[in-house]
Amino acid sequence: MYRTWLYFIGMTIVVLAFLWTTEVIFFKAYYQEMKEHEISKACATVVDRFTGVVDEDFVRSIEGTINSNSLIFAMFTIDDGTPVSEADKDDIHILLYKDPVSWQFDENSLGGQSEFGADFKPEKEYFLLASENGDKPFFYRVRRDKSDSYTFVTGTRKMTTSGVVYFYSSYMMVPMDITIALLANQLVLVTCICVIVSVLLSYALSKNITRPITEFAATAALLGKGEKVKFASTGYNEFDELAKALNHSAEELEKTEKLRRDFLANVSHDLRTPLTMVKAYAEMIRDISGGDAKKRSEHCRVIIDEVDRLTLLVNDLLDLSKLQAGTREPEFKRVNLSDIVKYVMERFSILSTRDGYNFVLDLDENCFVECDERMVEQIFYNLIGNAVSYTGADKKVTVRVKRTGEKVRVEIGDTGRGIAPSERDKIWDRYYRSSQAKRAVVGSGIGLSIVKNLLILHKAEFGIDSVINNGSTFWFMLPYKNAPSRETAPAAEEEKPPRRKSKSQ
Repeated sequence: MYRTWLYFIGMTIVVLAFLWTTEVIFFKAYYQEMKEHEISKACATVVDRFTGVVDEDFVRSIEGTINSNSLIFAMFTIDDGTPVSEADKDDIHILLYKDPVSWQFDENSLGGQSEFGADFKPEKEYFLLASENGDKPFFYRVRRDKSDSYTFVTGTRKMTTSGVVYFYSSYMMVPMDITIALLANQLVLVTCICVIVSVLLSYALSKNITRPITEFAATAALLGKGEKVKFASTGYNEFDELAKALNHSAEELEKTEKLRRDFLANVSHDLRTPLTMVKAYAEMIRDISGGDAKKRSEHCRVIIDEVDRLTLLVNDLLDLSKLQAGTREPEFKRVNLSDIVKYVMERFSILSTRDGYNFVLDLDENCFVECDERMVEQIFYNLIGNAVSYTGADKKVTVRVKRTGEKVRVEIGDTGRGIAPSERDKIWDRYYRSSQAKRAVVGSGIGLSIVKNLLILHKAEFGIDSVINNGSTFWFMLPYKNAPSRETAPAAEEEKPPRRKSKSQ
């Protein structure tokens, strides 16, 4: 607030300094230049109106111009044949002369003769010399002493049917010290008033402008303490946009906090259940089936299955953390999606013989894409595992890999209860609907969140098509890449590293 206040005061000081500079320092020069321009313009106006005859009509036509500028004005001719620089009193014929108090003009037009006024005599020599420049207007300044006052003289000559007529204008420039001093006194008063008003007004403005920031800071402090807050609008567009953004951030933080609590609760549930079973069956082995090999083997199998489930959960949590932190980077190469699907389905084939699941494969051969093979394997494992978990009573799971133009489209569908349109964006969240679904045959509850992050890393298009009570189909598409040539295909196959088991296994 104080910095903003100082900015306003600084702006006031700059404006006042500019005002002092223009009105006091440059005022004298500006006034002199303006006055000289007015005198030159007045003289030019008289010259334009002169048609060769000095009579009462001509005098009346120029009287206002001469008087309004307080000029000493003269019109005269010089005897023919007399050089201008050598002309004297007897050679000069005054046609019209105007001093500050009187008008004189020759009744006989160009033929009469009169005397110069006293104010004209000191400048006569300068004027006659300057008039040799021809018909172009000229001017000069005559200083009589060392003061700032001077006489500004301007004039020209004009050729008429009766001869050459010379025009002379003179104006006494007096010092502007009194005017400047008066102006300075007024500016001192204006400056004092402006400084006082600007200090008070700028303080009020700066406080009003920075008030929303102070309020936002206080509200943000409450937000940091975990309280539910709302940033109020202020009437300023920029602050209202900030309040809108902060409110959105607060809502997202609240959602994140809720998700964190749900995540911890769900992870605790998924950890507690297998740990309870491990403990229970370990006690059973200790107390009941220690000497019965068959029961001991069954109980050990349950313990191993639950430990595998814990390992799967921990691995998926680590994978998700790496993806969200950006530390797991894909290694792109050209692979055949159909081969990856066949390999993954081999791992799920046990479910067909053991649990009666019906896997339907619809694959196009040579669906080459550029991707990270291990990551795509994990995508298939999680999506197929999700379909196994949520398919209907017929236990049917459909897997399709089709080339559509320049894309390869993958679809994995089930025949389960489907997903409502309002929930389709939420299923990618960790543990969403886990409490409503049966316990998964495979998967940890965060598989779809991993799938989403992996697909984003591959810049793939993906989504869900679902009909209530008629199943869901998860799909994604990757750009198609041309297959390797026959000559290079065997070599590429030989160099292919041995396939490792995915963490999801």
